[in-house]
Amino acid sequence: MKYLSLFSCFFFYILTSSVQADVVPTSKTFKLVNRGPISSTKAVELGAKYRVLNVPNTNKSNPFSLCFYTIPPSNTFMLGIGVGRPQFDTVFRWVWTANATKHVKENATLVFGGNGNLVLADSDGRVAWQTGTANKGVVDIKLLPNGNLVLLDRKGAYVWQSFHYATDTLLIGQTLSLSKGSSNKLVNGAYSMVLEKHLINLYYKSPLSSKPVAYYGVTPGYMEGLQNATFQATHWSDGSNHLVFQYEPNGGQSGWAEPKYNAVLSLFRLGSDGNLRIFSYDKSRQSDSWDVTFTRFSNAWRYASECMLPEKCGSLGICENNKCVSCPTPNGLKSWTKDCKPSKLPACPTNKNGTANTYVSYYKLEGVDHFMANSEVNKGEGPMKMEACKKKCSDDCKCVAFFYRKDSSKCLLTAQLNTLNKVMDSSNSLSVLRLLVPHCMGTLRSCS
Repeated sequence: MKYLSLFSCFFFYILTSSVQADVVPTSKTFKLVNRGPISSTKAVELGAKYRVLNVPNTNKSNPFSLCFYTIPPSNTFMLGIGVGRPQFDTVFRWVWTANATKHVKENATLVFGGNGNLVLADSDGRVAWQTGTANKGVVDIKLLPNGNLVLLDRKGAYVWQSFHYATDTLLIGQTLSLSKGSSNKLVNGAYSMVLEKHLINLYYKSPLSSKPVAYYGVTPGYMEGLQNATFQATHWSDGSNHLVFQYEPNGGQSGWAEPKYNAVLSLFRLGSDGNLRIFSYDKSRQSDSWDVTFTRFSNAWRYASECMLPEKCGSLGICENNKCVSCPTPNGLKSWTKDCKPSKLPACPTNKNGTANTYVSYYKLEGVDHFMANSEVNKGEGPMKMEACKKKCSDDCKCVAFFYRKDSSKCLLTAQLNTLNKVMDSSNSLSVLRLLVPHCMGTLRSCS
């Protein structure tokens, strides 16, 4: 019994020591308060005002900074990571945000406690965001030179990292992944770039639609079993530098840009306009440190022009050679302006059953395609005859137009219009817009 007691005490001592070793040292804990002087220069993205936070173990030469920032006229704050040197009029770009949907106010706090949890709380104590790493072995925090904010265990392994929670930007070495606990998408307003099992798709969600619709496939063709896509800077055997996406597990790779220098500080961004751009940063230059290394939808890309962007021409407009050229109306094409909009459904009398009868007619446009047609997943149904396509639209109360391909006899219905792309071969493309005629004149429909 005596030996058993000694063994029990010894085991308890080992267990206690192990637990104590996984507590964050007091010297590395902190409480940072959102108050005091605030920085503001023309070189800050979004016109934001910000306060840089002093994160322990961050080298002063690190171009990345953890900040509280606010975008005027709002007086609420987000916690984010920026890169650049605005003091030299070099654009300070925001590459990650913790609490994009739950902002905080002045006197909010960021606390890294002894239990290893990183917590952002508002001035009233409400938790706006946290890493959820309490009592999971975290002993340290670092903002790395590649822009990754990490929480580490005593072996130096990452327990949590900001790279797993992408917002609208990917940094070098950051991955979109289908694995649990990682982000598989970039999101910016109405737009998203989503890693799926076969490809990477771009999606747009308008206020009129119930779900996002695909408008472009990023990867060239389908890739079976796609799990990860990592943004990388590589040095090829011919001496050139390249920015690529590395795909796993098949080991495929797609090149995106050839920067002017070894741009290991590059960022891949989904813009608020739905475009994809790569910005490369040269920290050795005092000013003009950023290059726009790549733009997916531009004049330079024959098969990816700005006309493929859903909102290029607002809620309705025909785009040609990257410009909004005309506005379709029942009486023909007119010059495009920002006032170009689809017709609204008129108020029509109800039938005997109390169901509203909607009267519609159609008008035809030759030689335009919908932005949805640029995606591999939106090629339409068919083959079928045009009258059958028209009937499908007439029977669908959400359908505002149908697009009919004469060459393939495919039918594509849409509940939203936005940008219509002028196609090169107008003989193969026919779009029919459903005109909602005033005074309830046209074809009788019943939509319950």
